[in-house]
Amino acid sequence: MHWALNKLRFGHELKAAFNIIEASKLLEENQRLFPGFLPNYKSLGCLHIIVGSVPDNFKWALKILGLKGNVSQGLLELDKAAKDPLWGNEARYCSYYIQAFVGKIDEKEQAELMKFIESQPDNLNVHFIGLAVSMRANNAELTHKILKKLPAGNEYIACPILDLYRADVALMRRQYQQANGFYGLYLKNVKIKTFVKDTYFKLFLSNYLMNNDKLALAYLSKIPAVGSTISEGDKAAEKFYESYAKGHVLPNKELLQAKLALDGGYYPDALDLIAAITEQKLITQKEKTEYFYLAGKAFQKNNQADKAIGYFEKAIVLNEKQPWYFGAGAALQLGYIFQEKAQKNQAKIYFEKAISYKNHEYKNTIDSKARAALSEMGFRIN
Repeated sequence: MHWALNKLRFGHELKAAFNIIEASKLLEENQRLFPGFLPNYKSLGCLHIIVGSVPDNFKWALKILGLKGNVSQGLLELDKAAKDPLWGNEARYCSYYIQAFVGKIDEKEQAELMKFIESQPDNLNVHFIGLAVSMRANNAELTHKILKKLPAGNEYIACPILDLYRADVALMRRQYQQANGFYGLYLKNVKIKTFVKDTYFKLFLSNYLMNNDKLALAYLSKIPAVGSTISEGDKAAEKFYESYAKGHVLPNKELLQAKLALDGGYYPDALDLIAAITEQKLITQKEKTEYFYLAGKAFQKNNQADKAIGYFEKAIVLNEKQPWYFGAGAALQLGYIFQEKAQKNQAKIYFEKAISYKNHEYKNTIDSKARAALSEMGFRIN
């Protein structure tokens, strides 16, 4: 299972497929022989969640291998495994992490996560899971709180990615100089290629938002020559650079600030920033599309879901036949809105529409979340 996850993470889908089928056979045999062995449910749960939320470019392998499962089934199995006195904590790590990445994690679950972290103050792994989950849940303040509680000492391994979390939080809090320092530390100490393009892109953002355009463009120019494009953040950075290289059009700073506020969970600030943007400031169709998508999210996150619907629908129309992620993201959020309204068939239409978008940089994440929501509502996923 661990080999499969690592190979999937680095784009080796075919090799991962063989590891998954091998793990599946072993787990099913172990379940048959020892049905009361709770730790088995931890790995089975992870396996069924992977199977139930895989992106389109991996579905062919599942059909060939005959693997079946869904997110709801997997989460129930992880819940069973969490009752085991020895492996229960690891099952909880998996559950929190998976809910944040393929589903949604609400405020109550985030509070439970914080209690879980505080119960193990010396466990760096628990804190690391908390950082990943809180950032994915768009809660920069919770991420900041966890960073301040990190255990430290010579007995702990150095993790450059912690500086990346510190930098991202600072960027979302508009502490741009501080963000620059932490991004620089990550680039200095990291030994792998992952998140390098993304880091240079964020150095571009922080300097651009400080009106230091010359330095910002110097960082932007480095993107094509460094790192990899395995992670979605790196893909997005590469795509942004390619778009800029074609027309040399710099992004709207107010839209950038609104997006960062939404990413950090500063929802009232995001709504204020959106309200200050006039149509005259939106030059390109891409900017207009992004505006309607971000406005929809700002209203949605400020408990004005009915008002958000029109903005999301407008984003979908403007995104038609374009390679941007705004249409897919808008469809996903509309699915969530109608799911919360218990209008399952309408939610299904939008979740399936979210999956239908091709070749955007956040396809894996959006597809996984849409598939997880469809599974949660009881719909069969092709």
